[in-house]
Amino acid sequence: MVHLQAHPEKEFTATGISRAVGRSSSAIANALPKLVAQGHARQVNETPRRFQYNSSGPNIQKGATSTRQPVPAEHR
Repeated sequence: MVHLQAHPEKEFTATGISRAVGRSSSAIANALPKLVAQGHARQVNETPRRFQYNSSGPNIQKGATSTRQPVPAEHR
């Protein structure tokens, strides 16, 4: 989400976002339709699926970070 918000004029595939943020493209691909449903992003192309930040959607604080907690070393 933060990557889309940082580049509102650009369109991204899940793979493009995953490379930019260092996360799994599968996780990104699963999250994008949820962001669309919540109004934070919009799908701008069907094949390949490309997404863009929805500046008219719900306001998310710029620079917000993930609420994910790091995995303790003993669980890796």
